[in-house]
Amino acid sequence: MDLSILSKNWGTVYLGLYDVAIGTVTGILLYVIVRDEAALGFIVTTASVLAMIASLYAIPILKKFPSSFWVGSIGSAVSIIVFALNQSPAGVWAYILISGLTVPLVTNKFSTVYFRTLDQAPGNWRHKYHLLIERDVVLGVFRTLSYVGLFIFLGFGTEIAIAKSWLLFLPIIPIGIGLLIDKTIHA
Repeated sequence: MDLSILSKNWGTVYLGLYDVAIGTVTGILLYVIVRDEAALGFIVTTASVLAMIASLYAIPILKKFPSSFWVGSIGSAVSIIVFALNQSPAGVWAYILISGLTVPLVTNKFSTVYFRTLDQAPGNWRHKYHLLIERDVVLGVFRTLSYVGLFIFLGFGTEIAIAKSWLLFLPIIPIGIGLLIDKTIHA
């Protein structure tokens, strides 16, 4: 496979690194803080419902204010930092509320930019499916690398302390995704 697809898919690279890392690390920490499977289920369900509702309002907001994806990018970073610095039930709820209300702005914009770029590529869709395959390959490779990185880091010390430290690194990625979206929009 041609590695030049990475240069066309940096946002996908970041997303592949980010979604696995944030899901794994927050999952571990949420359980350690809550210590009850039923309560954790309630928290995760609440987060999912909140994200669904926020996705519905994100669409008209993004249409009216195209740069509002920055709220999602920055909100994602802020929610992670708040959670990293406040490992308590209040920190959990702050993380869920901030990320649930803001992240759909950046994820919806990312998808819109990606599929608009595919639409603008020359040719008809029968000749563009390879672009979707390339995206999924890049996502898969970097999701796997994220798992490998987490496995290595979590294997060399106290898992909880390392997971908390990892949360301080992760806010860089949503800001990077925001920068790439901005660059694509203004290209």
